[in-house]
Amino acid sequence: MKRLPVPFAAVVAACVVLLAACGPGDHGADDAAIREINKAWQDKIVAKDAAGIAQNYAEDGQFLPPNAPKAVGREAIQKGWSDMFALPGVALTFESEKIVFAKSGDLAVDIATYKFSMGEGAAAVNDTGKSVVTWTKRDGKWYVLTDMFSSDLPAAPPPAPAPAPASDVAPAPADGVTPPSSPEGTTPPAPATPAPTTPPGTP
Repeated sequence: MKRLPVPFAAVVAACVVLLAACGPGDHGADDAAIREINKAWQDKIVAKDAAGIAQNYAEDGQFLPPNAPKAVGREAIQKGWSDMFALPGVALTFESEKIVFAKSGDLAVDIATYKFSMGEGAAAVNDTGKSVVTWTKRDGKWYVLTDMFSSDLPAAPPPAPAPAPASDVAPAPADGVTPPSSPEGTTPPAPATPAPTTPPGTP
């Protein structure tokens, strides 16, 4: 859960379809129940209680962090939170902006914002973002069915390409004639001294 960018179009589209089927109704008690779970959730974050947080999810719940595979089921979700709590200086808070309920009364969409930080000094990371959490009501209790979030920060730029290695091939002479190569580590023999054009003994 470091930097948290994720394609958000699919989430928005799903929420539009879901919210279209939602009516106002009287869900004051359900709204209060979810907000109470969220309040206790943040206390568990401070305590780094990954096992307790995993119980907020349905048995078939899904944790959908960006830039990482999804975690399905409480055991995998608990591990995901445990891994996050292992990060140095980690802190997380979130706030629900709106909770919308389906007419059936057993499904809700929780639209929220979050603040996340980790590390210290020059290595510190501070992030803000948004989340869409769907809740399902089973046996009179609310559980998280899907938990997805994304960062407001721009994605990090790709690393610069490595410079091309220098060529070991010597440039060709200006006249375009390439001299014959010599075996590595040897010096080509010097040209023979031309024979004298005057016979010996000639003045």
